[in-house]
Amino acid sequence: MFERINKIKKKIKEKLSYSILKDEKIDYYNLPCPEESASFLSKLTFSWTQRMLMTGYFRGPIQMSDICDLPDDVKVQKTNPILDDIDFGNSKWPLLKFIYTNFVTKNKKSIFIVILCAIFSILSPLCLKYFIKYIQLSKNEKTFLTGLGYCVLLFVGTFSYTLSQQFLYWFGMRTSLHVRGALSQRIYEKMLKLSSSGGKKYSSGSIMNLISTDIGLFADFFWIGHLEIIIFPIQITALLALLCWIVGWSGLVGFGVMIISLPINTFFGSKMSKNLMLSLGYSDTRCNLTSEFINGIRFLKLYAWEKLFLDRIEEQRRLQLKYLYRRVIFAIFEKMLSQTTNAVVLVSTFSVYSINNEIELSVAFTAITIFVNLRQPIMRLPEAIHNLLGLIPSAKRVESFLQLSEIQTQPFINFNNKSINDDILIDNGTFNWNQDNDDYITNNGDNNNNNNKNEIKKRLIEKSEEEYETTTTTTDDNNNNNYESYLLNNINFKAPAGKLTIICGVVGSGKTSLVSGLIGEIYKVSGRVNTPNKISFTTQQSFLLSTSLRENILFGNEMNLERYKKVIEACCLAPDLLQLAAKDLTEIGERGINLSGGQKQRISLARALYANSDCYILDEPLSAVDPEVATHLFNHCIQGMMNDKTRILVTHQLQFIPSADHIVVVDNGKLVQGTYSELKSKGIDFESIMKTKKLNIDNQQQQQQQQQHDENEIIDENPMKKSNSLIESNKLINIDEIISDKHDSNLIEKAKLLVKEDKSEGAIGLHVYREYFKHGSSTFFFIATCVVYFFSQAIFQMTDFWLSTWSQHKLQGKSDSFYIFYYIIFIGLFIVTLVIRYFMLAHVTFSASKNLHTSLLNSVGFASCQFFDTNPSGRILNRFSKDIAEIDLLLYDLFSDVLYCGSTVVFAICVMIYISPLISLPFLVLIIVYNIIKNIYAVSSRDLKRYESITRSPIFSLLQETFNGLVTIRSYQQQNRFISMMQDHININLRLFYYSFSIHRWIGVRLEFISALVVFLTAFFSLFNSNAGFSVLSVTTAIGMCTYLNWAVRQFVELEVKMNSVERIESYINTPKEGNRFTIDNEEEGEENMINLNEKWPSKGEIEFRDVEIRYRPTSEPSLKNLSFKINSNDHIGIVGRTGAGKSTVGISLFRMVECSKGSILIDGIDISKIGLHDLRSSLGIVPQDPFIFSGTIRLNIDPFNKYTDSEIWVALEKVKLKSTISSMPLKLETMIEEGGDGLSFGQKQLLCLSRTILKNSKVVLMDEATSGIDYVTGDLIKQTLLENFNDCTMLTIAHRLDTIIDSTKIAVVDKGELIEYDTPINLINTKNSKFSKLVKYQTDFHKENEKNF
Repeated sequence: MFERINKIKKKIKEKLSYSILKDEKIDYYNLPCPEESASFLSKLTFSWTQRMLMTGYFRGPIQMSDICDLPDDVKVQKTNPILDDIDFGNSKWPLLKFIYTNFVTKNKKSIFIVILCAIFSILSPLCLKYFIKYIQLSKNEKTFLTGLGYCVLLFVGTFSYTLSQQFLYWFGMRTSLHVRGALSQRIYEKMLKLSSSGGKKYSSGSIMNLISTDIGLFADFFWIGHLEIIIFPIQITALLALLCWIVGWSGLVGFGVMIISLPINTFFGSKMSKNLMLSLGYSDTRCNLTSEFINGIRFLKLYAWEKLFLDRIEEQRRLQLKYLYRRVIFAIFEKMLSQTTNAVVLVSTFSVYSINNEIELSVAFTAITIFVNLRQPIMRLPEAIHNLLGLIPSAKRVESFLQLSEIQTQPFINFNNKSINDDILIDNGTFNWNQDNDDYITNNGDNNNNNNKNEIKKRLIEKSEEEYETTTTTTDDNNNNNYESYLLNNINFKAPAGKLTIICGVVGSGKTSLVSGLIGEIYKVSGRVNTPNKISFTTQQSFLLSTSLRENILFGNEMNLERYKKVIEACCLAPDLLQLAAKDLTEIGERGINLSGGQKQRISLARALYANSDCYILDEPLSAVDPEVATHLFNHCIQGMMNDKTRILVTHQLQFIPSADHIVVVDNGKLVQGTYSELKSKGIDFESIMKTKKLNIDNQQQQQQQQQHDENEIIDENPMKKSNSLIESNKLINIDEIISDKHDSNLIEKAKLLVKEDKSEGAIGLHVYREYFKHGSSTFFFIATCVVYFFSQAIFQMTDFWLSTWSQHKLQGKSDSFYIFYYIIFIGLFIVTLVIRYFMLAHVTFSASKNLHTSLLNSVGFASCQFFDTNPSGRILNRFSKDIAEIDLLLYDLFSDVLYCGSTVVFAICVMIYISPLISLPFLVLIIVYNIIKNIYAVSSRDLKRYESITRSPIFSLLQETFNGLVTIRSYQQQNRFISMMQDHININLRLFYYSFSIHRWIGVRLEFISALVVFLTAFFSLFNSNAGFSVLSVTTAIGMCTYLNWAVRQFVELEVKMNSVERIESYINTPKEGNRFTIDNEEEGEENMINLNEKWPSKGEIEFRDVEIRYRPTSEPSLKNLSFKINSNDHIGIVGRTGAGKSTVGISLFRMVECSKGSILIDGIDISKIGLHDLRSSLGIVPQDPFIFSGTIRLNIDPFNKYTDSEIWVALEKVKLKSTISSMPLKLETMIEEGGDGLSFGQKQLLCLSRTILKNSKVVLMDEATSGIDYVTGDLIKQTLLENFNDCTMLTIAHRLDTIIDSTKIAVVDKGELIEYDTPINLINTKNSKFSKLVKYQTDFHKENEKNF
């Protein structure tokens, strides 16, 4: 039978689906909003949303193609310009005042609805008063039509009031979207304009927190809170006037109770606001640290510092929760006071009224209805007030951000025609990184700077370790916690038009500050800067977007296929593209995580070259590539396609200096410049420095003893393993075959790195609630909380029943004092249970919030690197910011409202059925109708909300990427493109919210109609009830139920929506971890598999690779294959190969950053796959290619676990030539560093990382291009330091500069993931046609050529 019914239902649904969805193939995404063309009736009932609702219900999950466009007035393009007129100096709260003036007051429809709500709020009690009087008439005085007329009046009065509330929500929502979109976009645009000093005050995490939390509070308040503050006082005044008319001056007693409670409520609200403000401050810091943690996760894993960083985040979370808990306590007091006030108002009013008057049904229950209508405004007015008070600190935070200093534009002179002197010039320029610290600048520098040439000469040719140390000029900024990089004081600079200018100097000399001054990234205090309109700029640390390689090169420019191919060839990218699955359409991970350092630099160079600018400013573009590739890039890019353009090259590669038309030597912010011969005549001797860089092959040959050929392990037998150089490969590749607009879509999909964000289907599962309650305490405890809520509301419901008894004096012989006494008893019991239920719920929600964050943090913190490769940081941060904020701030109130309103509705239905059993049948019909409506609504509502959550992630991802690449974006003048991208992201997110809210109103209107029908039916059936008291009780209960039912449904829907945040967090909590952190001895596996690590492991430092194969993804090609070689104790191994050959993969495989898909790696005879990750990584040392500096003190960056004394730290700093730099800072080791090491040069960051490794003194050390950002002189000194400190260690050095590894014990040559050569340097040099000998020959010939040039 049931099968037959299901078949019939299925057929009906199919027929309905066909008729309703006959146009389902239409792409609605680009069609205008249907509201704009809807009829008045359709707008009144929100029927214009039905096409989407039916699509979701009949066809299945809603797709983005089913969702039409936003109305034009809601789009960011219309709302954001309104903020242009804001004046931050015209009031105490300028932002709030401006929004009220320009957003709220212009929404005239909402103001009209406010007035209607106030009128309709008194209509229902008036209708009830006359209905009760009719009920009390004798049978002879009653007529059916009169009674039916009163029933209809009750229906109209109830429905009008609730319908007006729905439209109040609707128009309030539009204001909310206006404010939310405009402020979000304005914050992003402000970020694009931030000056260097302004940017230091905010990290990407702080800005994300502004948008997710602070703007979220704006959106919540300006949805309904701003109207509630207006409407509630009006409603309260109108209802109190009506109350006084009903009960006389006794109503003023209740009013007096309310007046007394308001200041107390306001006090609690201010305390809530204060604690919220304090918690938001810690939330900012937590989000900053979390952002920093995610951005630096690879480095933290390499150092085994995850737990340290997680503890720092948890400490901020603990402080945040401390104030959030206080806020919850004050919220409980505020709720208790509001509910208690309602009860006390009733007691006081009826007690005073009963002194001189008889309590009658019409008086009692009309008064109760008034109090029911008063209950919501009285309860929520203090909440609206404290929401406003809570918004003030958020408004101040947004105001502070919007008033930060911006980069300069006016002081720079941009030329665009040849009639003027188009040399790039700085004339008497004084620059400072801190825009707010102009007083520090002095103007006593020598304009020509010639007096500094002897000092610079000395620094350039100084070779003594005792005499040479890099230095930095620092300033005390306010509280001495920040320090400034170099100040450029009264400098003159010239870069001749159409010529090559090379800027050189030691580490931290001020080179980057100089080029920053040219592109306007540093604050110009005085002087003149003359630059062209169009500049291409490459940063030392490459900026790449999480998109295809092609898009990273085009960077918003139109595709010119011929030029594009030339750029690819010039930048030697063809061999790299050949290895990628989808060639240049392959997706690059965030910050280029799936590329080598050299590949990233060449893509950045290709971007600059493709832009075809008037001027190219290149900051160290050749440091991460081998000499042969560097020469190719110099000849074919800088001196090739860029020829005849103005080129400014910042480099430590002094071999290119003879090719420069103009040379600028920078040291300590002072300049000496001229042609090569002019500088040589001034005593600047580049040749003596270059001679120190010659490969010492003769000494190698003299020191090398003859060894047996079979002991040398020369891997050069297989001709298939021999490889062309990158340059040769670049020449052999047919560029037309790899660059095309026609690509296999399946291949492109396979080559995508990022995974789509998960979107769950169907209702929020019970398992999500179960997990939430489990994190809160237990499901049983929550059920107990629900029982207390129901018991509490049952007691409160008894007060109405008792009042009905009182008004009819059913208990004969009892005085009013008897009724008052028990009335007070009921109220007292209600207050007691009120306290218990609120604290029980607070325990559940607060504990869940705390434990969910901890679980999320630990799961993400110890997830595999692949997780971070495939999920952009913005998406991850969305969980830690927006989702956690919703759980922290909203779930307590939502659960409380659902339980409170839900229990009230349940008991109301029970009372009505008990009084009028005949109403059960219509109730059943209405419940079926309600269930159908709810099911239609639920499918689309869930999908829209999930899409709304998912579409937030691109906003945060773009914000994160923009923050990381601000300098590049501004130098390419791409701000408008990124602004447009952000507008699109915000509009899409607003679109989902708009339609989600519109279907809320669709179900809201229908539920209001059903609720009004319930009132009508209850009143109708009460006409036939002989007990007037019970009849009136059922009607008043039905009227009260309308408000609670609709609020319960609304809050339940909102709860389900917000539980989506829990669902999203749970999905990350279940992220697979990368492996055991600590080594586990497992005796069950047998003695041969037991791991017995001692504290000194590894003691020998022997390393063996056995047939190792490594894949970054299961479906990707192996990055390493058939890798087998052995490293003896204390060997120093140099690893060379072209960029992208797999050198870094060899290094990080020792740390198990990527697990072996085949084979094994042994250290001291132990398979590292059986060693805990923390034990393994903490036992090894590393200096990474891209240095990682996190926010905190210098000491924390060097010695986070406080293992070493000050003297040991200073010794380490002295060895890396940073002692004088750090000692000149205001607070020495306690000086604070910003996120990413702002204020330190790239080379100084590398040296700081090197000091960590020297302190750690590990037996096995990996140096991954550790000195690529360091000048030759400092590099020689560091090389000597490495030999002294790591002489008794096994050291693997990955390098492009052969002079850094020529003295190694052995050389490993890697190409295309295979080891093609492995032997001592001299044997490889003497082996004919070996790859390494070719590299050495090339560099030797190159240096000889340079000597001739010099």
